Amino acid sequence: MRVKLGDIFEIGSGGTPSKAHPEYYGGNIPWVKTGDLKNEYLYEAEDFITEEGLNNSSAKIYEENTVLIAMYGATIGATSILKMKACTNQACAAFRKNEQVIPEYLYYFLRSKKEKFAKDEKNIKRIEQKLKVDREKAKEIAKEMATYTDKEGINDVDTTLAIYQMQQEGWDLEDARYAASYNNVAFDGKNTNYMKEKDREDYKNSFKSKLMSRDGVKENDANVKANNLFRAMDRFNELKS
Repeated sequence: MRVKLGDIFEIGSGGTPSKAHPEYYGGNIPWVKTGDLKNEYLYEAEDFITEEGLNNSSAKIYEENTVLIAMYGATIGATSILKMKACTNQACAAFRKNEQVIPEYLYYFLRSKKEKFAKDEKNIKRIEQKLKVDREKAKEIAKEMATYTDKEGINDVDTTLAIYQMQQEGWDLEDARYAASYNNVAFDGKNTNYMKEKDREDYKNSFKSKLMSRDGVKENDANVKANNLFRAMDRFNELKS
């Protein structure tokens, strides 16, 4: 049975006291940043804040055996187990200790996902960059795009992003996915917009013949399907480039 980590753990994050108030810093409360998450166990932090800084920010105290993980940035996926009471900045996610799961098990589980976290972060940044959306919207889009990857040849962010854009333009999702898959497999990802007209016609005729002989599609319908496929592949390549 699959369960979400949020169903097992209370998960929080932290905050950064205003730098405009120097009195918020230099106290005796360890303030953990993602750069501190270097080893399995975390016994000390580089920076400290005061009680006033804690009370005037979203930072909060976490108990020993809380598992911390870097949520974004260059250190994404870095993980440590707190061995002291401490607070964190907002880039750290904190899994409060749980009697059902030993912290070391969670630590090694999260560490095993570091490569995936890094890839997901890269994809989110690519979406932000290409679609000019904020991070939260990019995360929503990335989640939807993850459902596109079950067809052969659909396995990278630019491919799934082009499919998403086609769908937003009104293309049928399955037509967009098929065009992406066919383009990446049959043409090895080459841009169909730059194909010579004779080559395009040869490929269209080959595709039509397969539809007619293999699937029993009538010639007129096969012709329409072939033209639609190339229209979709052309648009896919325009968006992907």
